[in-house]
Amino acid sequence: MARLRRRGSPRPSHRVARQYQRLRATLLTPTPPSAMYLVYVLLLLLLLGFPLWVQALHVPLATFDGLLLGLVLYSCLLPDTWRVSVWTAGVLTILAVGLMLGQQTNVQHPFYPVKIVCIALFFLLFVRVLILEILFAPIALTMLYQSIASYLVLGMLFALGFRLLQLWEPGAFNFPVTDEFNPIYMSFIVLTSVGLGDMLPVTMSAKALVLLESIVGQIYLAFVVAVMIGKYMSAQHQPPADP
Repeated sequence: MARLRRRGSPRPSHRVARQYQRLRATLLTPTPPSAMYLVYVLLLLLLLGFPLWVQALHVPLATFDGLLLGLVLYSCLLPDTWRVSVWTAGVLTILAVGLMLGQQTNVQHPFYPVKIVCIALFFLLFVRVLILEILFAPIALTMLYQSIASYLVLGMLFALGFRLLQLWEPGAFNFPVTDEFNPIYMSFIVLTSVGLGDMLPVTMSAKALVLLESIVGQIYLAFVVAVMIGKYMSAQHQPPADP
């Protein structure tokens, strides 16, 4: 028979949460929250533009995996509170990327779809955290960077969706499955409603996914603008604090 836990002793989840707070305080507390999220936005932009650097500057592909792992770890430390789902997905992503080291573009590798699924799951859970932060946080510069970061993560999430659809249904788009940058390029073209027409969905499932991204992109922009304006107007109408 298991020994009963003593009254007043902390639960394992509470101990983990306290350890997380100590780790976060050691690594990130001296940095203002706005600067932390600005760094995150810059890391996302570096990650999105990396395929171009590989072609133009001949940067080794291993650097991409290092940047991705750094982004995942940094993302796990950004929330104020311990997020079990984010950390679980982050660990799975690190393991999946580690199994693919040296074979980043090998679409025939058995772990390649697993890696894409893990990364997509991590971004999905983290964008939920960002949107909750935007919804409940006060109006500040941090909120602006969170809005930009969540928009970029949404684009990356759909790019991974395009990638998975290509693996499952070859010929879903009018570019080859071996292209690393085209899914990212097409995702942000759709998300921003630019619609240049050089990248096209071919199958019905691809068209449905593109349609879903265009709708989500418009809803997200309307949501963020409405939340930010509402918070700003509320802050403006608050009475000044007593001296």
